[in-house]
Amino acid sequence: MNISDGELIKFRIAGSEFNKDDGYNLKYVLDSLSVVESIIEKTYTYVQGKERFTKADEDNMKVKLAEVSEGSFRADLVIFLQNVALPLTPMFTFQDPKEMWGLAVSCFKYLKQVFKAKEKGEKLQMEVRDNDNSVVIINTGNGDVTTYPTIVPALAKDLSPYFTRLGNMVTEDGKVSSISVGSNGSEKDDKIELDVQNKNLFKKRNYLDDEIITVEGVIFKIDVDKYTGTLNIYDGIDNIKPGKYNFSFIDPDSIDINEIRESLKSFRTFRCMKSIRFNPANMTEEVIELKIVSIKHRDAA
Repeated sequence: MNISDGELIKFRIAGSEFNKDDGYNLKYVLDSLSVVESIIEKTYTYVQGKERFTKADEDNMKVKLAEVSEGSFRADLVIFLQNVALPLTPMFTFQDPKEMWGLAVSCFKYLKQVFKAKEKGEKLQMEVRDNDNSVVIINTGNGDVTTYPTIVPALAKDLSPYFTRLGNMVTEDGKVSSISVGSNGSEKDDKIELDVQNKNLFKKRNYLDDEIITVEGVIFKIDVDKYTGTLNIYDGIDNIKPGKYNFSFIDPDSIDINEIRESLKSFRTFRCMKSIRFNPANMTEEVIELKIVSIKHRDAA
C-alpha cells in the first residue's frame, strides 16, 4: 500500500508548545490527531449508514501517519480506502478517499456558515434539490448562496462535537494557537482550521431572536424593582414548550408598573422575543428567557 494510493492530508498544530528545541507537547499532539481520525471515521461510517466503526471497516479504511516535519508540529496523514464498492446512502457517493475527505471539509464550512449567521442574527434558508442531490443555503441577510451535497447538514451535526473539541484545544495564551488539516496544496478556505479568531464560533453563546411571537400565560412571580420574573406558559408555540420561563422587558420604561401588578397570576397575552442559548457541540437551542414587548388582556389580543 503506497502513499500515492491514498489521499495526502497535511496536519499542523502551532503554538509555543511546539518547537524543535523544546520538544512537542505530546498530549496536544495525540489528542488533536485522535480527533482528526474520529472525523474521518465518522464521515466514513455515516455515509455507509452505520453507527460504529468496526474491525471490518478498519481493514478497509485506514488513516496512517506518513511523515513528521519541523515547523510547529507538522505531519502528513494518508487516508487509504481499499474497497470503494460500499453500501452508500443514495444522498451521496464517493469514489476515493479524496472525495470522502472533501465531504468532511464541506461539513466544517457549513457549520461555520450556520454559526456565523447566528452570531450576526442573520437568517438562513435551505432548499433541497432532488435532481442533483444538493442543498442550497441562502443567507437572507447578505444574499450569499452556497451549495452542498444533501448529506452535509445531517452529517455536520454529527461531526460538530469533534470540531468543537478541536476548537477547545486552541488556547488564548498561545500554547496552542491553531490547528489546521487540509489536502496537500489546498487553500485556507478548503481546510479544517481552528484558531483564536474562529474557535469561538464553536462555543456556547446566547443570542436574541428578534422575531416577535405571541404566547398566552400567567406571570407567576415578579421583581417590580428589576422588572424581571417568571412567566408560566400554558400553550406552547414553536420551541416554546408549556412551562415556566424567566422573563424581562425589552423596554422597562414603556411598561406600566400597575399593569404588571394586575397581570400577576392573571391570564394575559404576551408579545415577546426569545433569548436563546445555542450549543454548537450538539446543534441544540434552548430558550433561556422571554423578552416581553407588550402585555394585553386575552380578549384584547
